[in-house]
Amino acid sequence: MGGTALDEEEMLLCQRYDIPFLKKPFVAEELLSALEAITLSGGSSRSAVG
Repeated sequence: MGGTALDEEEMLLCQRYDIPFLKKPFVAEELLSALEAITLSGGSSRSAVG
């Protein structure tokens, strides 16, 4: 987790490869949902918040 912003190309790569990202400020529920989705998918980042 970092405080830097993604440029458009980086955001598209995250979407293409289903890499979850949260924009700051985010609420704890968004983080917990992303972690839960990763856990339920067997460790893959697919279907997490993005």
